[in-house]
Amino acid sequence: MEDEPIHRLEVLAGLLRRLNEMLEDEYAALTREEITRFEALQAEKEVLVARITAIPIDELAKELGTLQSPPPKASLEKLQLAWADMQVLGRAGADLQKRNELLINKKLAVVRDALKALELSFQHDGSEFYDPRGRLTQKLP
Repeated sequence: MEDEPIHRLEVLAGLLRRLNEMLEDEYAALTREEITRFEALQAEKEVLVARITAIPIDELAKELGTLQSPPPKASLEKLQLAWADMQVLGRAGADLQKRNELLINKKLAVVRDALKALELSFQHDGSEFYDPRGRLTQKLP
C-alpha cells in the first residue's frame, strides 16, 4: 500500500497538467476572440477543478508525514518527484490563471472605453435639436 500516496500524487499531477493545458487553450481563445471556444472551455474547466479539489491534499500530506515505516529509497525518490511535480504544476497553473485574468480585465477595459466613447459621441452639447417636423433647430420644441 506504500505506492498509494505516490499514485494519488501522480493522478493529481495529471489533472493539474490537463488544467494547465486548458488554461493555455483558454488564453489562445481569448487572444483570438473565439468566445464560443472560451465558453466551452469554462464548462470543462469547472469539472476538472471539481475533480482536483475533491482530492484531499491536506490529508494526503498528513498521510505522507505519518508513514509508519520509511519507504524504500526508490519509493521515497518517486514520492519526492511526484510531490515536486505536483507543486510545480500547481504554481504554473496559478500563473496561467492570473495571466488569463489580466487579459480578460484588459479586454473588459477596452470594451468599457469603447462604450463610453460611443455614449459621449451620441451626447450633444444642447445647442441643436430636431423639432416635431424633423428640422434641425437651436432650441427645444
